[in-house]
Amino acid sequence: MGSNVKCISDAGFFINVKDVAGEGYIAAFFNNVVTTHGSAKNLPSSCTSMLPPGMNYAVSLQCFFPQNEVKQIQTPLFILNAAYDSWQVRNILIPGVADRHGKWHSCKHDIGQCSAEQLQILQGW
Repeated sequence: MGSNVKCISDAGFFINVKDVAGEGYIAAFFNNVVTTHGSAKNLPSSCTSMLPPGMNYAVSLQCFFPQNEVKQIQTPLFILNAAYDSWQVRNILIPGVADRHGKWHSCKHDIGQCSAEQLQILQGW
């Protein structure tokens, strides 16, 4: 007798995108997480085996991000995410290092304080 396993992902689905300054802050952040915890060896071989031989670690880190890993998941998966994820806005799209002059400070903490241009960027993200 088999079992029917399904999965709903409602948290921890962090995408690898550039921040408002055009930098890959979140990739560097998770590179440090993977390095600190020695997680590289645990990245799924179904993903890392698809990389060209001799690829450097930064490229294999791509297998840590869900937009690349989800292709390898066999279990039926339903991804649920808020249209506005305040944590990801503050920490991925607009981390402190990307907003050195504070132009996004009010907006990233209160969407009601965003300019029309900032709202357009948030909606496009």
